[in-house]
This record gives sequence, structure tokens and C-alpha cells, in this order.
Amino acid sequence: MFHETARDPRSDRALRAQAVLPGTAGDEVKVLDPAALGGEDRVLAGALPPARGITEIKADVAERYGVTLNDGDGRWTAAEATRILEQLACVPEWDLGVLRDCWMYREGDLSSPLGRVEANSHYKWNDAKDGENVYGYTDVKHIHFYDAAFDKRVFFEARENFPLLHELGHLRAEATLVRGNRRAFLDGVDRVLALHGEAVAQADRFVPTDADAPKVREFVLRLHGRWTSDYARLREHLESLRRDFDDLWAYTDVFERYGVSRDEMAGWGRVVNGARNACEDLGGWAYGVGKEIDEEIKAYGDLLLAKATFGTPGLRAQCLGFLKVCDMLFAETPKVLRQALAYGGSARYLEYFQWVVRASGFNPFTEYSKVSRAEWFAETYELAVLDPGELARLSGPMAEWFVTRRLAFPLHLHPYTADDLLPP
Repeated sequence: MFHETARDPRSDRALRAQAVLPGTAGDEVKVLDPAALGGEDRVLAGALPPARGITEIKADVAERYGVTLNDGDGRWTAAEATRILEQLACVPEWDLGVLRDCWMYREGDLSSPLGRVEANSHYKWNDAKDGENVYGYTDVKHIHFYDAAFDKRVFFEARENFPLLHELGHLRAEATLVRGNRRAFLDGVDRVLALHGEAVAQADRFVPTDADAPKVREFVLRLHGRWTSDYARLREHLESLRRDFDDLWAYTDVFERYGVSRDEMAGWGRVVNGARNACEDLGGWAYGVGKEIDEEIKAYGDLLLAKATFGTPGLRAQCLGFLKVCDMLFAETPKVLRQALAYGGSARYLEYFQWVVRASGFNPFTEYSKVSRAEWFAETYELAVLDPGELARLSGPMAEWFVTRRLAFPLHLHPYTADDLLPP
């Protein structure tokens, strides 16, 4: 916005004809109306870039970042949305996906025992603020910005606070590395169980008769026997694994809400390691079954080459269909187990942060980072983005994880002990 103190350097005449263009909101976008100016002033005003309205800025945010700016109890202004764009420009490229499909709401004023609230972020499980499950079977990411978010303040060592980066720290811990992995794991289980159901239906369809060659009858009966005695147990294994990870989710959710004690943390570690061991056991079994199916596919091909008689109508096609489903079933199982391991590792995200804290002697560096482990993590994320060199000065190991490794780690490869998980 141009203020009345702007002057034309050629005429020394104050540009006081600040007018609101027709069709714009008076409290939102003020631009110079060339029609209200003198000739020389019109030349100057015509060279200035037009001010952008809130609708255009919202469209820009959506197109560039996949983020939707919605009005809540408050309304976005062009100036506030522009500040959000400035903060989005600071987001590391590898974390832009965390913000995609995020809804950012402009709220009113909110206070807490700690003071005025700037922003908060959360997930709505199968639910959005307007009550519609617009994203189907996924989480809905929200960041809510309150009045205080747009009051400039110092974050750390004279650096301006960027509330969006702090909230992205929360989403980074929850979205990509816990809830997203959990959703992928559960969807994977559902996909494999659906294939299992199809295999069950196919196994009931093909039965050999005396019209089939002896080798064909032997082959079909062997397939039936392997399915009923072994392969069909995959459903039982996967449902047990899902229950294990439901326990893991329950532990993690309680810890994030209420904190932990040494005994609780040790119990949580046992659940994590137990789930990991279950994955490894199931993976070994599924690998063996996959090899057996490969052998049966070869045996089926040998029967065709030998022109063995499939006398029962439809039996040959039914055998082929069953083998295809079994092959897909046990090819998908390792993918689900990898998703389970990724989820099992990521659920220890803040616990790993705590472990690095203890190992490196990293201390809270802002007042707000003293509130909780989750807030300490979010403050650290903001500093890592704004000034990675300063984070490295405070803690080399923490900078190594946040900046160099981009918060990636294969935690499932490193089982924790009770001592590793002690609160600092």
C-alpha cells in the first residue's frame, strides 16, 4: 500500500489521491486510482505493479503449495495471506509434501494459560471442520492461525518468529512419519485381506475329478492342501499384526497426551520391539510361501507342456486364476510389512528426538521449548529452517539429524532398551 507521504520526485506534489478501486473491499486492498491523479502522476502510477487481492493470493497459495486458505472465526486479509506466502517460501523443498492438502484457517483471538495463542495444528481422523469427509479415507491436516500469529515478535536471537514453520514441525512429526505411515499400513492390510478373500473363493471352485489325468489330480490336491494347511493362515497373521500396531498406536497417543514415566516407556519399547519381531517372523514365512508358489507355477507350466489332460470343465483356467491370486497375495505381503516397519519406526519419532537430546546435551533454547517435548521439537524445526548454522552451534548432532539427514532414520533397525528411552 502507498501512504500519503509518497511524492512525485519531478513535481514535489504529494500523491494524496489514494482511492479504492470499484469492486474492491475498502479495508482489504487500497491502490492508486490513476483517474484521480494529474497527468504526470498518472504516468508514475501506471508504472507501479497492481496490488493483489485476497482471492488472487489464495489461488496462488493453492497452485504453488497445494494449501487451502479458509476463513474460520476470522477472515484472511491480503496482507496476512502475503505473510503466509513469505513463510511458505522458507519451507525446505523436501518438506513441501507435508503441507500439501493442508487447510489453513484464519481464526480470531485465543488465549491460554501460557498467553495469547499464535497457531495450532492437528489432524481430524476422517473428519473436516465443516463436518464433511472431503478427503475420503485419509487424515485431514489443519493449521489454525489466530490474531497473535500476525503480531511480529522475536523468535530467537533477533530472528523474526514464523509461526507456520513451528506448526510444520508438528505436522512433520505427525503427518509424514506417523499418521501417514499408519494409514499406508492399514490400507495395505486391507488390500492384502481383500486378495486373501478372493483366493478363498477361488480355492473353493476347483475340484478334480476322474476325468483329469492322475498328475493333474495330484497337482490340484497338493494346491488345496498347501492352501488349507498353511497359506490360508495369512489372514490370521495379518490381523494379529494389525492388533500389535493398534497397541503401538495407543501407547504413542497416550504418551503424546500425558507424558511418560520410566516404566511406561519401557513397556512401550517392548510393544515396539514385539511388533518389529512379528514383522520379521511374518516376512520370513511369507518369503518361504512365495518360493513354494513359484514352484507350483512352474509345475502348472510343466503340465501344460506335457499336454496333461484337464478333463474337468474349467479346471485349467481355475487353477491358473488361483495361482495368479496367490502370487499377488504373497507379493503384496512384503510391501505391507515394509509399511509396518516404517510405521513402527516413525512412531518413535519424538522418542528419538529425546534420545538425541540426551546423547548430545542439547538444551531448550526458547521459553516455549521448555513447555513440552513436542513444542521443543517444533521450535528446533523452526530454527533448523531459519538458521541451520545456529542450530549446529547449539548442537552438532541435532543439526546433523534435522538438516543433513532431513529428519530421516531407519529406527526399526535399532531396537531401544529401557535405558535409551529414559526421559531426560
